[in-house]
Amino acid sequence: MMKKILSIGFIYNLFIKLIGGNKASKWLAINHWRISEGDKVLDMGCGTSECLKYLPKIDYTGFDPSTNYLKKQPFGATLLKGTVHELKSNFTKPEYDVVMCNGLLHHLKYREACEAVELAYKALKKGGRLLCIEPVYLKTQARLSKWMVSQDRGIYVRHESEYKRIIKDWFDNFDTNVLTGLLNIPYTHLLIEAVKERETPKT
Repeated sequence: MMKKILSIGFIYNLFIKLIGGNKASKWLAINHWRISEGDKVLDMGCGTSECLKYLPKIDYTGFDPSTNYLKKQPFGATLLKGTVHELKSNFTKPEYDVVMCNGLLHHLKYREACEAVELAYKALKKGGRLLCIEPVYLKTQARLSKWMVSQDRGIYVRHESEYKRIIKDWFDNFDTNVLTGLLNIPYTHLLIEAVKERETPKT
């Protein structure tokens, strides 16, 4: 029932606000996204595109499979409906400075998650960044925190090593950092920042 309710855009935004999502987005904008005015940004699994409230003026394209989340199109933004698999042929030209992936990978099976990272790699300019934030399981984790993470709508929450495995198939240069305390509830996130250093993929 809760998962169905949260598929409604304005209710999802309200829920995120209640658990501290707005505060979290402000922190991410400064410390993780670090996006500059004029950057060309692709947002995979963009949801309601709330991140735009915390970013400078950018050339923004987002896509999401949920029509409910795409009903309200921010001014100047390009929004597309579809999944990574359905839209990957739209993003084969390396023209983006940043690809955002905020809470998408834990909704995807392993092969689908790898496909998302492949799309990001191909869409990025040389020197461009893939930025992810995902819920994560830890080897040592408070019981309540682990339970909260397990209640996420995405059923493919992974350990840090599993997320790294997905990223390293395409990116040589990436960092991961575990983050606690981002929300007003006991929760653990993994921040991922990967930089495209070569035009051609790893062999």
